[in-house]
Amino acid sequence: MLKKLMILTLIGILTLPLSISASSVPQDVEENLQQNLSTWIPSLQRLTNDQAETNKQGLAAKNEAEDHLGEGYAVYDIDLRNSVTKDTYPLSPEDMLRFKGYMFTVEGQNGSKALAFAYSPPNYTEITRISSSEEFSDADFKIPMEKAKKLVGFNTTSKLLYDLAHQTIALVTTTDKGQQVALLEDSMLLGLKKYDVLSLTELIDKVRNIESEQAQNASINNEPTSGGGGGSATGNGGAGNLQNAANSSAISPYIWSVSVIVLIGIGVLTYVIYRKRKKYSLQNHM
Repeated sequence: MLKKLMILTLIGILTLPLSISASSVPQDVEENLQQNLSTWIPSLQRLTNDQAETNKQGLAAKNEAEDHLGEGYAVYDIDLRNSVTKDTYPLSPEDMLRFKGYMFTVEGQNGSKALAFAYSPPNYTEITRISSSEEFSDADFKIPMEKAKKLVGFNTTSKLLYDLAHQTIALVTTTDKGQQVALLEDSMLLGLKKYDVLSLTELIDKVRNIESEQAQNASINNEPTSGGGGGSATGNGGAGNLQNAANSSAISPYIWSVSVIVLIGIGVLTYVIYRKRKKYSLQNHM
């Protein structure tokens, strides 16, 4: 009987949802950040006051001493530069994810009230920013996060993409279909909608294409708008204009020389004619 009970207990432990034991934040980091939270109480109070009239959860009526960190996540962004610094090839899409630190919800008496970010290497035990005015407020973060967990699952492989530069806030989880991504918010930049599900490879490809387009547009915008330097000697480009200017400079002195010679010739001819007429007139009077 005891042996059977032990087997059943072991099976029960092994079949527990991974999300129960999954934690992407080390315990010592979370404990230090919880202590650090007290230094942010004035900021939390200001956030509460700012939201008092608009937040339906009544965040103004909170006991600040009860504020505590809620669920935490390891946070990543997308860094394509990693693909050119690694010697190994091919790179997996996960190699493009760069660890930034940790993010927690801040819970109060009446629910969530802010997001706490710990982007503080090397130990990540200091809260560097508290905000409820990111892409969406913290009070709204938990709802799409729970929906994303149902879409792609949540386990020890899960990562939170919080990449405002690429307008990507999403949950990444390794499933039997590979690494799947569920969007927590719309991304106009990538053309994705809230709760869209795609593979991490597809997401990286979208980011790569956007960065390539942005680089091309920047290159075009930096080109000279007129008098470019690539024209041929006979064309309308900059080199042709320079050649035409050089030819004009060479012709101008020649025209001036010819003009002076012609004027001198006319003057000499006029003087000769004048002398002859004067001589002829004197002979007639004699």
